[in-house]
Amino acid sequence: MAARCSTRWLLVAVGTPRPPAAAGTLARPPRGGVVGASLGRKLSVIAFAPSLGARGQGALLTLRPGVSLTGVKSYPFVCTASFHTSTPLAKEDYYQILGVPRNASQKEIKKAYYQLAKKYHPDTNKDDPKAKEKFSQLAEAYEETINTGPFVMRSTCRRCGGRGTIITTPCVICRGAGEAKQKKKVVIPVPAGVEDGQTVRMPVGKREIFITFRVEKSPVFRRDGADIHSDLFISIAQALLGGTARAQGLYETISVTIPPGVQADQKIRMSGKGIPRINSYGYGDHYIHIKIRVPKRLTSRQHNLILSYAEDETDVEGTVNGITSTSTGKRSTGN
Repeated sequence: MAARCSTRWLLVAVGTPRPPAAAGTLARPPRGGVVGASLGRKLSVIAFAPSLGARGQGALLTLRPGVSLTGVKSYPFVCTASFHTSTPLAKEDYYQILGVPRNASQKEIKKAYYQLAKKYHPDTNKDDPKAKEKFSQLAEAYEETINTGPFVMRSTCRRCGGRGTIITTPCVICRGAGEAKQKKKVVIPVPAGVEDGQTVRMPVGKREIFITFRVEKSPVFRRDGADIHSDLFISIAQALLGGTARAQGLYETISVTIPPGVQADQKIRMSGKGIPRINSYGYGDHYIHIKIRVPKRLTSRQHNLILSYAEDETDVEGTVNGITSTSTGKRSTGN
């Protein structure tokens, strides 16, 4: 790459003075020719000067930019600094490759690219060895010109990763990430009616966390959505004659009316005594399953009463201990 500096006035003093430390020193300038100087920045400078006339070939020239000396004639010089790199940085004119002007719109660029790509595609130009190279140039030119603008990133910076800034002294805690991980206890409101395994979203600071609930099983209630189920144990007399019983509810103790002749595992519905519906309004129901508790031991009076009751039973399948059937079909205790 070659860089050309602007035209400056350099004063040429002809004579044999002592060269100052900061000045560039030149030896034997050719008449009317080229003067070379080292300017202390490792740049190769070539100055083109007119002939110096009667000054001898052994004269010593001192170039001092920006210094005015009496009796010294100033000459305009154009200096050229050459920078040599290992690879040429000359960039191809992508617009010229696509055959469009530099102010072409994206629509025009696309149209030109598709036409040329179809023309120079390797599959349609198998006999042309340069078709593949031409097609690659077209693809590169299209990629570079279709994304135009002052803020287009041609390649990501390896140091900053495309962020535009580099943290020279990263934070000890977050190591330059801008945030640090730490454990913090937060109070999480439990939605009424949440189900086991249900996940809810909750904002915490600038972030959001997802919380999955695990509902502990109850020793009393069984859940079915917004409805709950529980068991109620009653006596034989309550099952036969009916009555009332107190059962544990979800929010309070409730009174249950038992109809006469209730059957085992029969369900009694308590409307609106269940769990709140999480995605709608209202509450579920509480279903009470009747369980008849049979005593294992009877008093003598209870035993005789049951035997008397058994004598009058007609829908008995099989036999009852202590009860015999006569020839007429009548049941008796056998006493």
